[in-house]
Amino acid sequence: MSTEEMVVLSPQELESKIRGIISDISAGIGSNKMDPQKIQKSGIGKLFSQLRDADPALCLVLTQEYKPVCVQYNESLKRKLKEISSKFESDLSDDEESFMKSHTEKEKKEAEKEKRKAKEIDAAMNGVLRGGTSGGIDRSERAKKVKKEKAPRAPKVPNPTGERDTTVFVFEGKTYGKGPFVLAMARRIAADNPNMGVEDLRKKLPDSFMRSYGVIQRVDQAREKRFFLKKEQLITCKDGVIAVCSQWGKDNIIPLVDHIISLGYEIEKTQKS
Repeated sequence: MSTEEMVVLSPQELESKIRGIISDISAGIGSNKMDPQKIQKSGIGKLFSQLRDADPALCLVLTQEYKPVCVQYNESLKRKLKEISSKFESDLSDDEESFMKSHTEKEKKEAEKEKRKAKEIDAAMNGVLRGGTSGGIDRSERAKKVKKEKAPRAPKVPNPTGERDTTVFVFEGKTYGKGPFVLAMARRIAADNPNMGVEDLRKKLPDSFMRSYGVIQRVDQAREKRFFLKKEQLITCKDGVIAVCSQWGKDNIIPLVDHIISLGYEIEKTQKS
C-alpha cells in the first residue's frame, strides 16, 4: 500500500481495511495457518495511526477489537511451534541417528523458519500493542516528524564546580524558573493565536527541543510526573487540551528560549538572587 493511497482514505475506508485484516488474522488462527510477515506487510499499524487522527472514537473501538485477536494469534503460533519442537525432540531422544536419516534437510529448514516466525510475531504484535493501536502516533511517523523539525542545539555547558544552575527568565515583568517559564510561554503563544490547533502549536514549540517527551502533548498522552497536569496548568487549543512538559534543565532550556525569542517575544535571562 503506497503512502499516496493511504493519505486519501476516509475513516470508513480505513475501518473497512482494518476489519478485513482482523478477519484474515482470525481466519489464520482458525485454520492454524499463521503468517506474521503477511500482517506486517498489511500496514495495519499505519492504518490505525491514520484512523486515530481522523476519528479517535472509531479508532478506540477497533483497537479494543484488535488487541485480543493479537494475543490469541500469538498464543496459537507459540502452541504450534511448541508442538513442532516437541515432535523433533521426541524423535531425537528415541534414536538420534535414525532421526538424522529420516528427516530431510527441507524439514529441518522448515523448523528453523517456524522459529524465526515466532520471533517475528512477538516483535510485530508487541510493537502494535505498544505503539500503533495504543492511541499514540506511529513511532516511525513520529521519528519522521522530529527529523523534519530539527532545531539548533546548544553545546552542553561544563559545570566543573558542581554548583546548581540558578538561571531564571523574566517575561513581561514576571520571573520564572525553567519549567514554569515554558508553561507560561506555551500559554501565551496559544492565547496570542486563538484559532491555533494542537499541531499548529506543536510547530511553534516542536518536539525537537524536548526529544524525550515533546514540549507539549495532548493531555491524554502526557506522562504523569513528566508534565504539568493540574487542571489550572492545562492549555485549551481549538481542537484539544494540551499539557506542557516539566522536565527542563540548563542544557535543554536555552535553545528553546532562543527559539521563543526568535518568535518575537522579549525575554531576559538572569540569575536567581
